[in-house]
Amino acid sequence: MKASVSESSALIDEFCDALWLEDGLSRNTLDAYRRDLAQFGLWLETQHRKDLLKAGHGDLQGYLAHKFQKKTRASSAARLLSSLKRFYRWLQRQNRIAADPKLTGKVTVIGPRMEGAKLEGSKDFAKEFMFRHNIPTAAHRSFSRLKTQPCG
Repeated sequence: MKASVSESSALIDEFCDALWLEDGLSRNTLDAYRRDLAQFGLWLETQHRKDLLKAGHGDLQGYLAHKFQKKTRASSAARLLSSLKRFYRWLQRQNRIAADPKLTGKVTVIGPRMEGAKLEGSKDFAKEFMFRHNIPTAAHRSFSRLKTQPCG
């Protein structure tokens, strides 16, 4: 039996609640995980008439290829992989699926190497790289401590 959109949404919410309790992840991270999983669930439904609990290794590969074709940023792809990995491990620990679909085969990731991902994922790293290689870019400053000024 296929789960409804509201059942999938409830499952994603339960997963995010568990992540918050276990790891204390930030609201932004949890919202991003929720969005990633909801988008995957919608893609699964429209492309294969499946719900999140019925996804297989091929479905994960297909979705990653779909995201690659849409030119997903490296940092977003890394977060997506983390979302899927943690979600399916959680489902397996909860005995809601028999096997983790990503563990049934090797997940191929197409994208930049670690150096390229650093350029996209860290503004400081990117700016330092550009200055080091004389690539024109706007000036910037980095701060490691917050210094507040009294108001009024």
